[in-house]
Amino acid sequence: MCSCIYLLQRPNGIVIVYDYVDEFIFTGSDREIFCKVIEEFRVLCETTEPIWDAERVLGVEFIKDRGKRVVKTTMGGKICEVFQKTGIDLARTKYIPMPQSGYIIKDYDFGGLLNKVDARQLSA
Repeated sequence: MCSCIYLLQRPNGIVIVYDYVDEFIFTGSDREIFCKVIEEFRVLCETTEPIWDAERVLGVEFIKDRGKRVVKTTMGGKICEVFQKTGIDLARTKYIPMPQSGYIIKDYDFGGLLNKVDARQLSA
């Protein structure tokens, strides 16, 4: 889907790693498995202590609904911060949800998708 998302398959589960410059987000199907992968990673690279259940990473806020097994992501706080710094009126904001059946990728990642049948670019 994206050149900055990696999938590590282990016998008992998977680990998903998102990397952005020098920031990494680890998640997976089993906490014990991805904790072990984080330990292995920290042997290879000098890192700060992991932040468990971070509420904000790289300007993105995470809101968890454990009952529905959903993680909502938003940049509302970062947008408000930029609006305040630039003097833009907050009343001009719009709510544009991401489609439930899609995902957003960069244009240069689109050409490398494996499944051309299901792939399509989202209209603005």
